[in-house]
Amino acid sequence: MKLVVTEHAWSSLADLTDYWSSFRSFDRIDEQVTELWEVVDWLLENPTAGQFEDQLQELGLGHRRWVFGDLKIVYRLVGKQFIITDFFDSRQDPRRMKA
Repeated sequence: MKLVVTEHAWSSLADLTDYWSSFRSFDRIDEQVTELWEVVDWLLENPTAGQFEDQLQELGLGHRRWVFGDLKIVYRLVGKQFIITDFFDSRQDPRRMKA
């Protein structure tokens, strides 16, 4: 399975780490990002483990989600590609989620 991370997902992750920096140490942020990529590695091996994402169902693209702490990893499976479309802080209003 090939991992693809969209530009939007990279931007979301950058926004999250900026937000975290206001109340977490750099070491803790680094730890959390490392843990996040470990979860992504696990998902690459178990891509159908995530539930379908209700908030994006209307798009009909089969978006899935995996919740990791306060983060939601939003992804799609397209052929042999595992496409991460968003890293979403699940404490936000879910209607703010974008594909």
